[in-house]
Amino acid sequence: MNTNDPNQLSKQEIKAALSNLNKKSDTIVNYLLAVKFLFGLAIAPFYDTWLIALVVGGSCLGLYYTTKWLLPQSSLYQYVLSAISAIFAAQFIYQMHGLFEMHFWVFISSTVLIIYRNWRLQIPLIIIVLIHHATFAYLQYIGYKQIYFTQLDYMSLTAFIFHGILAVAVSGISGTWAYMLYKQTLKDTLYAKILNEQQQELMVTIERSDAYMEEIKQTAEELHASNEQLFKVNQLLQKQNFDIKSSIQYAQRIQEALLPNEEQMQEIFHEYFVFYKPRDVVSGDFFWAKQIGGKKILIVGDCTGHGVPGAFMSLIGINFVHEIVKTEHVLSPAQILNSLRVKIYNALKQETTGNQDGMDISIMVIDPTAQTLLFAGAKSNIVLFDNKGNSKILKGDKMSIGDNKSRETFHEYIEPLADKVFAYAFTDGYRDQIGGEHKRKLGSKNFIKLLGVIHQLPVDRQKQQLHTFIEEWQKQSHEKQLDDMLVVGVKL
Repeated sequence: MNTNDPNQLSKQEIKAALSNLNKKSDTIVNYLLAVKFLFGLAIAPFYDTWLIALVVGGSCLGLYYTTKWLLPQSSLYQYVLSAISAIFAAQFIYQMHGLFEMHFWVFISSTVLIIYRNWRLQIPLIIIVLIHHATFAYLQYIGYKQIYFTQLDYMSLTAFIFHGILAVAVSGISGTWAYMLYKQTLKDTLYAKILNEQQQELMVTIERSDAYMEEIKQTAEELHASNEQLFKVNQLLQKQNFDIKSSIQYAQRIQEALLPNEEQMQEIFHEYFVFYKPRDVVSGDFFWAKQIGGKKILIVGDCTGHGVPGAFMSLIGINFVHEIVKTEHVLSPAQILNSLRVKIYNALKQETTGNQDGMDISIMVIDPTAQTLLFAGAKSNIVLFDNKGNSKILKGDKMSIGDNKSRETFHEYIEPLADKVFAYAFTDGYRDQIGGEHKRKLGSKNFIKLLGVIHQLPVDRQKQQLHTFIEEWQKQSHEKQLDDMLVVGVKL
């Protein structure tokens, strides 16, 4: 779940988050309204404006609290607050017989409205301020003695316009700030929601683990009742374990022999690294690289499962990729994926068996002459960094190889390499590893941030940094490796 996407929150969740904040904001506003009303009373003796202080100030308070009482679930009272804030400013100006400095109450009110995190609340305030300022100024200018706006003998249109511009600017800045606080509130709420869901998932996992441990304990007690049988079984298991380990180690040598070696990778990319860490001895992750006709091809795949089943799928994937590129001379990433899907579909007889094993895979074809990179992905992305340290994610299609429910054609993307300096292709094992102080997944955002920190280092240092970071991440929460990990970085 992406913490930068507030659309993942429901309207009820957003309303609940803002409701708690609005209650605190209402408390502050209650004090401010009391101060404004008392201020009107305080300045009334200077020009004998008691009636205005009581009637206008009291009406403003009455309108605000009546709206809030009649419509407790609506935000209308906030807009009423914005409007009466402008009316209070006009009241003070009139009470002081044109002491124009009372417009500072407008700035105070505009700033206080920020706490509701709604930029639209600035609109009633600034509209009413502009209307009553313009009206008061005009009426005073044409000779109405009962209208007070400024104690100056004359106020030029230019000065009035500048005052208006400043008022609008203050309101605009306050509105922008309110909008930024609103967005940050949604992000904080979404992050708290995600963290709560992850904690719940972790609790379910712990409960299941406890149940499994209880079953294992009961089984152990039953086996303990027959030591002789246990001894024989143990001997048999040791032999089988030795045979299985020997077979898996042999399979590991076969799998490693099919992957590009250091000399081959060095010849193609010159500066590169491969961080390859299977969860078990053999891996469901694989990578494949070739240089054909000046074009450099890099393929990174994540097969269904891990261990022996995943390794079988990786061997199938490597074989088919080699056949498609080397034998059939297909160099288009999208066409490679389309052809690979057909071959997997036929090889596993998915039409009749219902089997959906397959792989997530990313393919990039780098053309140094044309200075372009072609990319296609099956539920897999790559990350590019330019010479200024900015990252760009090229996202693959949301279809896996082996997902026989979809028959859409894979899309292909072309990216100019004029300012790109480094590219990363990877499986999901690294970013999905649980660890840290809070026992949570590293996540795509933190993973890409880590790549941004290390991408300018020498390639051997980058690989070491990835190794050191993930080990520390696991140690903080004593978590085991959950999946195969593969990260391939190449300098463009």
